[in-house]
This record gives sequence, structure tokens and C-alpha cells, in this order.
Amino acid sequence: MTEKIKNKTNRFAYVSLVIQNQFLEEAKNRGFTVSVSLRDGGKIEGRVKAFDTYTILFEDNLGESLLFKAACSQIKKVSGAKSRKLRRVNVHQEG
Repeated sequence: MTEKIKNKTNRFAYVSLVIQNQFLEEAKNRGFTVSVSLRDGGKIEGRVKAFDTYTILFEDNLGESLLFKAACSQIKKVSGAKSRKLRRVNVHQEG
């Protein structure tokens, strides 16, 4: 019984990783702008330069950032992405 549960969990993790890879690969190859919502409430718009199992190398108007996938709550394609200016929205204000 434990083996069945383990196999089902592994299968779900594999399918999830395949979906992530397909989306990120398309974003990288086509160069479209994506909006990344972070778990701390921040938001970044930019382009995917590279990715691996745990991280995404992301480029916005401030340069390159290495984001941990665990810090992201949502990644979506921005409508009309080719014509949009890249931007970063900070939710934490120093002061």
C-alpha cells in the first residue's frame, strides 16, 4: 500500500515538473514577458532567461535576478507582452 501511495506522489510531482518546464521553456524561447507574483506579496515583470529544478533566472529593467521557485506563488504571461516595458513592483518600503 505504501508503495502505491509513493508511486502516485512521484507521478504527480513528475507531471507538475513537466508542466512547469513546458511553460518556462516557451517563455524563454519566445521571449514574452511574464508576471511573477511572489509569496511575500511582491510582483516582478520581465523575461525568463534560464531555469532549473529549483530556480528561475529572470531579467527585468533592473537587471538579472535569480528567483527560487519556492518564493513564487504565480507566474503568468502578460497580455501584449512584446510591447510592454519591463517593471518591478516592490511591496516593502524602506523608511
